[in-house]
Amino acid sequence: MNIWVYSDESGVFDKTHNDYYVFAGVIYLDKEEKEIATRKYIHVESCVDL
Repeated sequence: MNIWVYSDESGVFDKTHNDYYVFAGVIYLDKEEKEIATRKYIHVESCVDL
């Protein structure tokens, strides 16, 4: 069994200047689901105008 874990944090862990610290992630247990999510992410990222 393969498990893929992707996580990220807000990068700020300072109560003096910030009220919240955010840590989030996704876990995929199936290669096909991971690949589908990857394609969706790439598509959404290409639609965002920075």
